[in-house]
Amino acid sequence: MPRPHRVVCVFALVVSALIASGCVGHNVINPVADGERGFSNPNSDPIPPLMIEAVRWVATRYPPEESAEWSIGVANLPEEGAAGTRFVVNLPQGVNRLVYRRVCELIGFGAAPMQPGYESLPTYHVSRIWVSGDEARVDVIRPIKGLPAGADGRPVTQPITVRLRGGLQPWRVTSHNVWSFNSLPTPPINYMPEQ
Repeated sequence: MPRPHRVVCVFALVVSALIASGCVGHNVINPVADGERGFSNPNSDPIPPLMIEAVRWVATRYPPEESAEWSIGVANLPEEGAAGTRFVVNLPQGVNRLVYRRVCELIGFGAAPMQPGYESLPTYHVSRIWVSGDEARVDVIRPIKGLPAGADGRPVTQPITVRLRGGLQPWRVTSHNVWSFNSLPTPPINYMPEQ
């Protein structure tokens, strides 16, 4: 093959590899370590779809009415349009009002954005979000009902790391890891902005 054709073929191969890998990039929301960096706007894609899928997945497998971790199977939750708030979602700092509302609407099952007066409702906290290409991990801290608060007065919660794949396709849960009770700090309450 003549040299110009080889250069064109290599260039075409590199361009197709870049296009096929997607345009998701690397995102870290609420980094724990100083070394975790990336885009950090929780209002831009792919962060909202990841929060929706992760919280919906956790809430259907660990519903707010169940009294403890040993509940088995997927819960019988009401239809997505059912009336009444069943649980509250506490999203990361920086999420604007429109995204906050939309995320809770799309989670469904009675999810409501965190607002003053809702602090006593069962709360699912989105703690951290990592995105690298078409892979993501979201830490969701779920409420544990039926167990007394700890010695420090802190309610009992349980972190669940949800692993997802997606990128150019809809995000879907591939696996999860259930952590010990109160093993991750519960993020501070972040009310849905008024504006």
